Amino acid sequence: MDKMIRHKDIEKLLPSLQVDVPVELDERVRQELRTIAAQPRVSLADTSPEGVQRVPESVAPHSRKRKWSVRTLAISVMSLLVVAIPSAAALATPSSPIRHALLNWLQGTPAQQFVTQLDAPSVSSGITVTLTDILYDRNQIQVGYTVMGNSGPTATSLDLSSAHFWFNGQPLTVIGSGEEKPMTYGSAGVFTLIPHQALPTSGTLKVVLTRIGGTIGNWAFTIPVSASKMDAKEVTVYPMTTCRIAGETVLIRRITISPATTELDYEISGPHNRLSPIFFNMEDDAGKPWPNVTGGPVGTAITHQGIDTMEFRSIFKTVDLTPAAIALAAWLPNQPQGSAPAPTIHLNLSESTGTP
Repeated sequence: MDKMIRHKDIEKLLPSLQVDVPVELDERVRQELRTIAAQPRVSLADTSPEGVQRVPESVAPHSRKRKWSVRTLAISVMSLLVVAIPSAAALATPSSPIRHALLNWLQGTPAQQFVTQLDAPSVSSGITVTLTDILYDRNQIQVGYTVMGNSGPTATSLDLSSAHFWFNGQPLTVIGSGEEKPMTYGSAGVFTLIPHQALPTSGTLKVVLTRIGGTIGNWAFTIPVSASKMDAKEVTVYPMTTCRIAGETVLIRRITISPATTELDYEISGPHNRLSPIFFNMEDDAGKPWPNVTGGPVGTAITHQGIDTMEFRSIFKTVDLTPAAIALAAWLPNQPQGSAPAPTIHLNLSESTGTP
């Protein structure tokens, strides 16, 4: 992965971001995020999972890619959003409703066996929305769905920007993305919800949709979810590796690999009010890039004796459950053009057995 894909609507999200940091640091980070948003979008060569063949553009049905955010609560973490989009082949069954929209997409990935079939329909205003299957990971929720109506595909487009989400009865703040494809019977797609904090191992997810195409209605779903089976396959290592990057000290604290996502926890330290964000791209020992889902600062900068320290959390899509090693290539949003590349941190996971 050359660079993290940047959300084209970062500038729109900035007014809603509420991060309790010193004013000078807050403004500096915000300015750098604006700079990122103004740069050209960098795409992955292919974000479709292994085992799913991409349909050539000449024969693939037109898709409606959607990026959206739901601010049920104030967003308390500045995030750069990257979400893998389903390939055309995974959704291309135009003649009859798809029964496993998400499972089809995840074929050949470590997360495939943890998808739960739902077959949960909801009918309102003459339109049927069916959540076909779900993958619940504490760092993200992925849902497959179909929409059927009497007015054709254009009128059955799922409007996720008007959706509402709750987890265990509490409003859930998410940023997400997905792809939808018109079908003969209506529409089919996959969407991803990224919570701004890790969710509990189990609980109840409530989804309420209020608009399909131009139709107002109420499509409600209550779904019990559990990541216990996935957690049993989870591997956590504590590299506790320190290095210097662009005059700042970076501590790689923890890497947690689950079948769906991999969480990287690290912190950066530097002179008071002069911290600049540092991000990482991840590859395994086979040289395969692990697509970035989201990343950004967590919580508040702590100042001690003139030094600011801030925790960061990045989420990647898991490509291999048992990599022998991981390479973390640092990149800096404000790195001057032509300057030497930021260093790459190589971690032997079999030796990263320390404790936090």
